[in-house]
This record gives sequence, structure tokens and C-alpha cells, in this order.
Amino acid sequence: MKAAEASYRRAVAAVADDPDLLIRHAVVLTLQGRNVEAAAACERAIALDGRLADRPADRRPGELPPVVARGRRILADLAGHTE
Repeated sequence: MKAAEASYRRAVAAVADDPDLLIRHAVVLTLQGRNVEAAAACERAIALDGRLADRPADRRPGELPPVVARGRRILADLAGHTE
């Protein structure tokens, strides 16, 4: 997990304007228990892509916040590539 986080950190440093890359980094940080850093990565992703911002009034009941939904899609995609 440390190697994955280091790779994402380098990637984010090289390509700082990719919201999906930031969310992927946030996922790895969360898995490491580094929640403050993960939240910061999510905030940067939201700043780059306003569609990721949580607008509770715009969500249907039970619908996930956009950044969480995008993170889940990324995880599902990654899981599909490991089989």
C-alpha cells in the first residue's frame, strides 16, 4: 500500500489537475488511515470538477454524494482489472 500511495503522490505532483487521479490517491490514503490527507485530496478534486461537490438538495434520497459515487466507480473499475 505504501508503494501505491507513493506512486499516486508522484502522479498527482506531475498531473495536478486530474480529479480522478486525486480521488484514486484519496482512496489509497483512506485505506492507510490517513483521512485528513484523503479529505484534502477530495477537496482538490472537487475544486477542479465542481460536479463532484455535494449538493444535498439536488440528490435523490439514498443517493451518494458525487465524489463518493465517483470513488466507488473507480474502485469497481480497479477491481475489474485485477481479475
